Amino acid sequence: MPSLYDRIVKGWANVVPPRETYETEKDRYLKRQYGITLRQYRTLLDHQGCACRICGKPEDDTYGKWLAVDHDHQHGHVRGLLCNGCNSVLGHAGDSIETLQRAIDYLKASERLVTMIHKVKPITNKQRNR
Repeated sequence: MPSLYDRIVKGWANVVPPRETYETEKDRYLKRQYGITLRQYRTLLDHQGCACRICGKPEDDTYGKWLAVDHDHQHGHVRGLLCNGCNSVLGHAGDSIETLQRAIDYLKASERLVTMIHKVKPITNKQRNR
């Protein structure tokens, strides 16, 4: 007589279909979320040199994660593949070119400010106590 374990395992083996491959799951996810196939994802990845389209970080440096599919939220069009950091930046900026341009202007201005501050001699404690 089979053990309880064998009966449970064999019973479930007949009811539960074999787990789909990771690639099959990824293909279904890409089709559902973005309207592209895994093959199209890989073609886009090859076209981008297997790296983030903004910062150039190779897919190998994404901690085993796939590059994110960046898309226009208004129309659903795929724009490219991005690392999670760059994709988050666009998301937090609401895909606003104006917001991102202000961020660029801010960074440039802060470079000038840091340079200006470093040119000024620091006040010593002796001068401060006068």
